[in-house]
Order: sequence, then C-alpha cells, then structure tokens
Amino acid sequence: MKSCVHLIYILFIVLSVAIQAQVPPDSTSFIPPIKYEMKLAGSFAELRSNHFHAGIDIKSENGRGGDAILASEKGHVSRVKVQSGSYGKAIYMDHPNGYTTVYAHLEKFHPDIEQFIKKIQKQVEQFEVDIYLPSGKFDFAQGEQIGVLGNTGRSTAPHLHFEIRDTKKETPQLPSKFNIKVKDDVSPILQKLFIYSLNEFGEVLGKQEVKISGKDGRYRALNTIELASDYFGVGVKCYDRSSGVWNKNGIYDLKLSQGDSTQFYAAFDQFSFSESKAINTIIDYKHYDLYRERILKLFTSSCNPLSNYQYDGGGWIKNDPTEQSFTIEIGDDSGNKSKIDLKIKQSGQLEFDNQKGTLVSCGTKDTLSLNDGTRIIFRENSLYANQYIQFYTSQIGSEAQIHIKNNDGPAHQNFILEIPSVKDSSLTLVKIENGQMENFGGSIVNGRFQAYLDEFGTYTLTKDQTAPTIVKKATTFEDQTKVYYFEITDDLNYDSSLGDFKLGVFACNQWVPYFYDLKKDQLIIKSKDLPDGCQKMQITVADHSKNQTKVNFNI
Repeated sequence: MKSCVHLIYILFIVLSVAIQAQVPPDSTSFIPPIKYEMKLAGSFAELRSNHFHAGIDIKSENGRGGDAILASEKGHVSRVKVQSGSYGKAIYMDHPNGYTTVYAHLEKFHPDIEQFIKKIQKQVEQFEVDIYLPSGKFDFAQGEQIGVLGNTGRSTAPHLHFEIRDTKKETPQLPSKFNIKVKDDVSPILQKLFIYSLNEFGEVLGKQEVKISGKDGRYRALNTIELASDYFGVGVKCYDRSSGVWNKNGIYDLKLSQGDSTQFYAAFDQFSFSESKAINTIIDYKHYDLYRERILKLFTSSCNPLSNYQYDGGGWIKNDPTEQSFTIEIGDDSGNKSKIDLKIKQSGQLEFDNQKGTLVSCGTKDTLSLNDGTRIIFRENSLYANQYIQFYTSQIGSEAQIHIKNNDGPAHQNFILEIPSVKDSSLTLVKIENGQMENFGGSIVNGRFQAYLDEFGTYTLTKDQTAPTIVKKATTFEDQTKVYYFEITDDLNYDSSLGDFKLGVFACNQWVPYFYDLKKDQLIIKSKDLPDGCQKMQITVADHSKNQTKVNFNI
C-alpha cells in the first residue's frame, strides 16, 4: 500500500519561482477575503496553547460556513495543502508585491483546484498532500472566488484563518498593516496585575498579585507595592475586543515606562515560525500550568529566543527604598490604549525557597544520568531559562516509572531520553498524566531505547499490542450521494509529533478518496468516489506501533 497518512507527500512541479520585489505594506492593495463585514474570532499573534497565532480568524457570516472566499490580491496559487489536522484544506497564493496570503480550514477549493487535488491523491494513494505549484497553473484576479469557508483541520467552528506572509522570509505579518482591519474603538481590558521579585539574572524568586481598580482604559494599583528583592518585573492578564464582538482576542503591544524613560517595550507585528513556541517564555508558565491563566510578562528570560521581545535591561527593574512610579501601557493594533499606574518601593527581607533538583543552564549542552545508565540529554536550545530539573525513577508494582520534573516552565525544543539495555522493539514510551497515557513513541538505537521529548512529566515503557478499531457510525445523503461515516479509535492517545494513523481505503483494488477529520476521529467516504459497480470496500488503519486493523464493508 502506497498510502501513508502521517507522511506528507511533497510534489515539486517547479524547482524555483522568481519572487517579485517586495513593496512596503502601506503601498499594497489587499482587500478582505470575504464579501461581508469582517469580524474576528481570533487576532494576530494572540497566545494559543503552544504557539503564537499566525493570522486572523474571520467569522462566518451566519456561523454555519459556506461563505465564498476571495483572492485578497491578484496572484497565483503557489501551494495547496490537505491535512487531517492543523490547517485542514489550505491555499497559499503568491502575489507580485512580494507577499503570500494563506486561506485555511476551507470546506472546498475552487472546482478546478478540487479536481486537481483529487487526481493527485489518487496517484499517490493518500489523503494528505502538500503540493507546490508554478505561476500559470492556477492564477486568480483580486476578488475572484478561490474556495469556500469551512471547518476542516484543527478548527472548532466554521471560520477562515487568513495570513499575510513575507514570501521570501515566510514570516507572518500583522494584517492591519496592510489595511485588513475591523472596526475597533474598544481599549484592551486589564484583568489582573502581578509583580515579580527577580534576582540580577532575571530569575523569578516569587510573585504577588496587586489589587487594581479602573475601567475603560484607565487603571491603577490601589496601594504602594512593597517587595524586598533588588530587582522586579511586572506581568498582566489582559485581552482585547473589537467593536460589536465579544470574543476575547490578543493585544498588540506592551510598554513599561518610568516618567519619560521606557523600561520595556514589545510589539507583535510579525514573528518567525521558528520563534512561535517562544510563547512559553513570555508567559508565566508555572501560573498557567496551575490555573490555566496566561500572564504576559513585561520582562524576558535569560535565554529568550523571541526577536520582538528584546529590550535593553530585559525589563528587570532595579528596586529602590524610595518610592518609584511606573506606567504600564497595553495597546491593540487600532491604536486603542489602556494605562495602569503603580508605585513600588523596596522593603522587607527576602525569603528564598529551596530549589529541588539539578540546575541545568539554558544555551548549553548538558546530560543528567541515573545509576542504571538512564539519562536525559539537553541540547543548547532545549530550555528557555536556567532551570532546576528533578530526574529519578520509581517502581509502581511491576512498572518502572521515569520522572522528569520541572516546576518553572516547559522545554523550548526537544531533549533526548535514553534507557539502556532495551531489546524489545515492541515497547513504546508513554507519558502518564491524570490516569491517562499518551504515546510518545521511541526506538532502539545501538542497544539503547531513545525518545525525543518536549514535555516534562512521568514516563514508562509499555507494550502497545492493541490495534485500532473501525466502526461504521452512519450513512447519510448529500446531493443525492451516499456519505459513509466511520469512527477510528485506539487505546492510546498519541503525541502530535508522531503524526496521524496510516489509513487506506480500497474498493475493487482501487484506492478510494476519503476525508479524515482528526478532531472527530472520523473517516468520511462518498459513494460517488467509489468505482462503478463495486459492492465491497476495505478500510485499513495502523497505529504508531504498527498494529493494523483491516475491515471489509458491504456498500
């Protein structure tokens, strides 16, 4: 079987495409990619689960989808991608002005593109494809329809995810710079204010929440803040809204001032995808892990990788016994501002918590080892900041558990866990959390089991010998065509780094086009895609441990 759902097929029809000279954003003429008034469900660079949001989420006009999606500027389709998760069905268009627009979570492509993609899927016998195209294959004028708004991929409701990227650098850009704007006269809303005690290296020694009052863009701390540390930083919980919409969106910029002197500033008008996970260094991750609240820090960590979150002094403010006055300013991309006034002075005696574990420095390679030879290998970019790591094993009945704990923050990039003297290739590494197990895979390399991890927690080796299940759930009619729905489940959840199941659908020895909805674990097959006269259909699915299920269904 050629099909391999988790392996993205890349088709290079052209090896190189000339990139036009880029023009300044205010010299472009992009239009909104919809026909109705634009309202947002998500803003640019707002904080998501583990990344910055690379575009804006445009609401459907009626909440049900099916809206026409238009080319925001003249250009050619340079890439078409189909995934069960992530962006779902997505179109990338390159424009003569040096920018690329992205249209994601589409229900349908333009009919010509739809037919072309289905042909490619049949050739490679798989659902997920990633196809790069030359100019001239699919060219569109500004305002022409290129697709239909939908809910495919990792989408929770019908909407259009829309991006503008620098074509050459592939960096997402703030769409409002290109006059893709919504009506917004609402100032950002401040919910909570925190003050962090810091040492001279910017490491957090403790924090306190500060009582605030105010509304409509003007806030103040109710009392003078007293803390004993020599340095401090500030953090805010806040959000923005646009006019007439109740969605809580992200903010555009943050500023901390003392009189006329700017102590810290950061703006989110662009970023690179390599930096996106750095969201975890600008929020108080420990607080988020405990309370699921994102506190934006107006100071940086010791190994901050985010280019637009750099500032002289890192936002680490020198404390003083004399009372000092500061102003925090929170802005959105429409120019609305909220200001918070606060006063701080140094007072009291600093108390230190005893840190548990071994100190691992960010920006350097390091290895922690146990007596039995089990070890974790940290690479230069594994951590955002210097962190204390607890590394030990325990025995729960016959199950040996490996604990890799850190209370201060997540990993930036993966680190390696190695377990010696493992010979059974059927073993897989799972993370145990709240009674659930999540598969992280792994393999035997030179007699040692090796897995690449980007999460701290408790792990164990286990055998995965249970194949996925395939259950027919329903048959419906759509435009006089039968639509078959199947549910695919497995006993182990799996980390997204492992990719999806391997899927194949065949009828009368021919591969059959299908749609796989990852968020619903749902396989969808239409009768019009089946060979004429064929009475049986075979579905195969294999999990990440190569356990396979093969089921025949009468049509």
